[in-house]
Amino acid sequence: MNGDRFFEYSTECTSTYNAPNFMKRHPALVVILLVLIGLGFGGALSRDLYLQESKSITEEFRADVALLAASFDREVLLNLETLFALKTSVGMMPEMNAKLFGKLTRPILERSPAIQAFAWAPVVREDNRAMFEQQQQNWFPGFVLAEEPSAGAATPPQGRPWFVPVQFTKPPLYTGLCAIMVF
Repeated sequence: MNGDRFFEYSTECTSTYNAPNFMKRHPALVVILLVLIGLGFGGALSRDLYLQESKSITEEFRADVALLAASFDREVLLNLETLFALKTSVGMMPEMNAKLFGKLTRPILERSPAIQAFAWAPVVREDNRAMFEQQQQNWFPGFVLAEEPSAGAATPPQGRPWFVPVQFTKPPLYTGLCAIMVF
């Protein structure tokens, strides 16, 4: 039966892995090479993560800025519409007085925190100046149109064809208002 055998089986392992001579001679160099390759891959992955995170932060910042800009735009447009409505209301009034001015402006100041104050400043011609001052003295005793020079006390303005005095303010700028700002 020996001759009938085509194959012979062996239970012994005849082949063994032979490491290259380089690895046998310089094992520390192989370890260093593998560490460098690992550090290279780690660095590349870290750089990619950094770039993705930077891009994400930039996009989020731009979205926040766009949202705030849109909000600011809406607030400005709303306040402009409010001021336009107030202008229209004031234009329909035959005469403005402190009580009416307060009645028109108080609700707006309460609802619109971006609007801090209102001032009513009519144009007064030189020939109407005495009548305007007399009318104002009914509300504010001692009222006179005055301007404050760069140094010294307030003096009556001279040599102008017209004046723009700040007549009413909400909220009031001064208590016991006597002299009014003139432009």
